[in-house]
Amino acid sequence: CYIANGIAGIYIGPALANWAKRSFGLKRSIGFAFALTAVSIYCLELPLLAVMIIISGAVFGFIDGFATPLATDEFLEMKLIKKTVNESTALIFCVLLTYVFTTVAPIIAELMLIETSAISPLFIVAVAYGGAAFLLMASGKAKNILKEKEEKAV
Repeated sequence: CYIANGIAGIYIGPALANWAKRSFGLKRSIGFAFALTAVSIYCLELPLLAVMIIISGAVFGFIDGFATPLATDEFLEMKLIKKTVNESTALIFCVLLTYVFTTVAPIIAELMLIETSAISPLFIVAVAYGGAAFLLMASGKAKNILKEKEEKAV
């Protein structure tokens, strides 16, 4: 599990993040990361425990190596952040937020594993991530269309 997670997160993820950002843009790449997160959350429902651990470990490692640089770039590109603070202060704030979410995430993960109804909470969270991925990809496409219209007008 740790080997699959490390290889995917350290070696494959960052290289693919740079390629995706250049090829598809930041918003669409983050949308892809959200879609991959939805798939990996759903992988936690795989029936064989060993297979589930290896596959989800690799996918989560890949997401960490892929999505973290993209999310940091998106955070630093936000107009509010650019206007309010310098880049080093923004990075410190981003790391602080990361630590807060890292602290809260295990609690949320444990709540997702509690079966309370006919529909699995993991499935609900996976669908939510899928919806967020769709919205990010759609907004990225809309911005690209507007950019193309502006470039043609000039």
